[in-house]
Amino acid sequence: MTEQSVKLFISYSHRDEELRHQLDKHLASLKRQNVIDSWHDRKIEAGMEWAKQIDDNLNNADIVLLLISPDFIFSNYCSEIEMEQAIKKHEAGETIVVPIILEPCDWMWLPVSKYQAFPKNAKPITTWINTNEAFLDVIQGIRTVAQRLFEQRQQKFKEKEIAKNRYLKKVEEILSFDGEISIPGQDTLDELREELKLTTEETKQLQLSAFEPYKKYGENLQKYERTFLKVIQQEYPISEKNKKGLKLRQRDLGIKYDDVEKIEKRILAQIKTENRDLFKEEASLKQLEKKSEKINDSQPSLDAIDSNTTSIKSKLKPSIVDLDQQLQSQNEQPLDKIEATSKSSSKPKKSTTIDPAFLERCQQELLRLIGPMGQFIVEETIAEYPEIEPQQLVELLSTEISDPQDAKSFKEYLL
Repeated sequence: MTEQSVKLFISYSHRDEELRHQLDKHLASLKRQNVIDSWHDRKIEAGMEWAKQIDDNLNNADIVLLLISPDFIFSNYCSEIEMEQAIKKHEAGETIVVPIILEPCDWMWLPVSKYQAFPKNAKPITTWINTNEAFLDVIQGIRTVAQRLFEQRQQKFKEKEIAKNRYLKKVEEILSFDGEISIPGQDTLDELREELKLTTEETKQLQLSAFEPYKKYGENLQKYERTFLKVIQQEYPISEKNKKGLKLRQRDLGIKYDDVEKIEKRILAQIKTENRDLFKEEASLKQLEKKSEKINDSQPSLDAIDSNTTSIKSKLKPSIVDLDQQLQSQNEQPLDKIEATSKSSSKPKKSTTIDPAFLERCQQELLRLIGPMGQFIVEETIAEYPEIEPQQLVELLSTEISDPQDAKSFKEYLL
């Protein structure tokens, strides 16, 4: 049955079961046309609360058929509960009561005697020579009422759908700005709801429907964020293979490039904050390696560098030998103290400032090769080594590039 089907409630005595069944057969044509949806107490399923089921269906009925007979009048439930409730709804304009006279009985004193009864002339069905003719007369009377209600309901349904579509488009228009309904936007929607005579529940469902694509997009953003986190936890800088994989992931999830960029920058900025000390220590180690290479041509790097101590052994110039002796005498101090000692033992260099334009070129090229973390690495390196020369800066930055070919082109481009 469709939403527009007219709800029919049949009130009868169980002693008239056979006549009610014959009426059901004659109602089949209206049911197949979806004009009506009939209900009677034999449709109550096992375990259901029968009184509540009867009450709910009676309250929701558009047409109530009262199958009048001696047994109907004799039944207190039929004549005092169901019939009285149906009359109240009829007088309130909420339903239409149709008496159907099954058998001869003293029914004219009943309150429903003032309503149009069927068959014609209120002639009891069992007194007709052909009962099918009697039921046909009844069905034709019911069809006239049901068809009118059905057409009215169809028209109201169409008007309701037009109103809902209009409201939905306004919600989508408001959401298109930033995916949210602002206070002014909600005021507009509230006024439109009153104008279109929509219920609060109806507009709530429409808003949820309009929000669904935004909710799905937000879920996809979270999926991409989790994938990106897995990648950078495994490797950084990100390899070309994983870069391509992330682009495919972005495409499959239907995420905009701007949103992807925001996610990656936010995550990398968070990592920058959480691991600032770690990056400083790594930068110190790399710079110390460069210094040792410069001092001792025969030994390209320090013999051993770990996370807590640095031991420099071999043929080094006096300043670095002194550094090694200081390290041993101070029971292997942390790297930041080693660097401070190294600086204090050597002659102070003349402070130099790298051309800002050159720094900008370094940042842009590093950004292109390893992503947003490139800018952070340049800033941290300059902050840690303010006296560094351009060539030393390029050499140090090139060690952050995992691809040897990219590292080589980086140096060639800047030097």
